Amino acid sequence: MKNNTMSRCMAQSVPNEDGNGTVRSILEQFRRCNDALEDCDSNSYTGSVRQFVELYSGMIRDLGVRKACLEQNQLLYMQLPLSLHVFYFRFIDGTVCRVGPYMTAPVSRQTLGYWLRGSAVDVTEEIYAFIKATPMRTQEQIQEISRLLSSTLERDTMLIDARNYCVRGKNTSGVYELASHYELRQRTENAAEKAEHFISQIFLYFRSGNRKAMDATVEDFDSLFLQCEKDYEVLCILRVYLEEEVAEIISAQFGQTRSRDSILLLSSTMERICRQTSAQGLIQVQHDFLNEAFEMAWNPVITDPIIDRRIEDIKAYIRVHYAEKLTLKDLADRANLSTTYLSGLFSHEAGQTISTFIRQTRIDHAQLLLHYMSLPVTDIAYQCGYQDISYFIKEFRKETGCSPAQYRRNWYRNHEEPKSLAI
Repeated sequence: MKNNTMSRCMAQSVPNEDGNGTVRSILEQFRRCNDALEDCDSNSYTGSVRQFVELYSGMIRDLGVRKACLEQNQLLYMQLPLSLHVFYFRFIDGTVCRVGPYMTAPVSRQTLGYWLRGSAVDVTEEIYAFIKATPMRTQEQIQEISRLLSSTLERDTMLIDARNYCVRGKNTSGVYELASHYELRQRTENAAEKAEHFISQIFLYFRSGNRKAMDATVEDFDSLFLQCEKDYEVLCILRVYLEEEVAEIISAQFGQTRSRDSILLLSSTMERICRQTSAQGLIQVQHDFLNEAFEMAWNPVITDPIIDRRIEDIKAYIRVHYAEKLTLKDLADRANLSTTYLSGLFSHEAGQTISTFIRQTRIDHAQLLLHYMSLPVTDIAYQCGYQDISYFIKEFRKETGCSPAQYRRNWYRNHEEPKSLAI
């Protein structure tokens, strides 16, 4: 991510006919453009785009690109978040140069916002336009560029897969900080492959209700944690996969039930994961989470077996349509009841008023968005069914005791990645 001149330069330099000649032309263009890694300067950008470039540049520094290029003299092929692909290599005078970045798939605002969660950067029109302006290439074209560069430079290609790199505010964890070293790269890739297999199996067994098979796979995952307990970088990666497991299970559960308890379990579990500094601690969090989530999904506690089915229907309808305008009359018509009767029946059966239930449902969803999306508060209010931002803040404060902005700051302050793992 250098500048528009560099993007245009590279967009015109995709290998197509004469492979070696084209790549040599690319290398010469790099020399003329002086696109050495140490010369990458975000000052040419302004506003939010500059913030984004600085964030991404920091990530590249964490990945140890310069060290790998200087020590191993290889062509580095990096797979980055947001479907970005980029090549780095050392030139003959010792400078580190770059080919790319290219994108292999378009990125939505939601995906961009999800990746930026936890950082101080919000998705803006400028950032979104900046991402969309990045040259698009097919996977086949990327492979062809890799082959031609490797052939021309007469160097082996080293793959650094950083697609799971997470942004966690100022204390971004250098999960792949030493991935330039071959042995560590092998360990991280092997651990990531096993972890991905385990969480996919755990998710499938959880969804099917096969507790015995799920527990057996969890034991295998536990063993992987213990094998890596003295390996800081690998344990950090396993923690990321554990977060993914929790998020997948709760997302599926919440999509079916819209349960307030699911959101609370997600929040508390993510908080516990962030606090863990050992393999045993992460194992315990996983066991506690799966036990509670499984009970919630397959052995639900029925507090009132004779609750009116019409009230259950109304509650289910609100959980799905909380972002829409909900009036007492519309809900009463849906239940074929008068507004007065529905209000009394709902309060009797649910133990709270309809307006309180609607508010809790909307604020629960707002809390989830404040945790994991970097959307402006006004956008979150709209997505949760509030057209008036002042009224949203008032309702949010009534439910949580603080404003949405303060809630987000408090949450991130308590959920920053630990600076190191005590292993």
